[in-house]
Amino acid sequence: MKGPSGFSLIELLVVISIIGFILAISINTFSSFQNGLRLKAAAEGIASDLKLASDAAKSKKETVAVVFYKDSYEFSLSKKGISPLKILNPQTVKFSESGNPQPGYFGTIILTDSKHIKKIIISPIGRIRIA
Repeated sequence: MKGPSGFSLIELLVVISIIGFILAISINTFSSFQNGLRLKAAAEGIASDLKLASDAAKSKKETVAVVFYKDSYEFSLSKKGISPLKILNPQTVKFSESGNPQPGYFGTIILTDSKHIKKIIISPIGRIRIA
């Protein structure tokens, strides 16, 4: 005579262990993916503000500066935090009346979250791109 059909306790424990292992890996991967998106969004926000500063310099016919600190930057009298991200090379970017960076005030802003790096490159002719 056969007993009731179904799963044994060992089979259930093996399946639950496999599911737990897969979830642990996917949560770690999702966290890394989310950090990468946060870094990308911050880089795009900074690039956007740099373009706004260039446009403001052209329209106002005056020099406009964007000052970068280790965990924030200042533009148009407002300070914007980027915590928990860090800027590895704090500097100042100044745009002249033509909208181009002034000599010596262009270069690369490097953002990091300790695992990922994004670079915002400001060329001498005013092109701003993210790498």
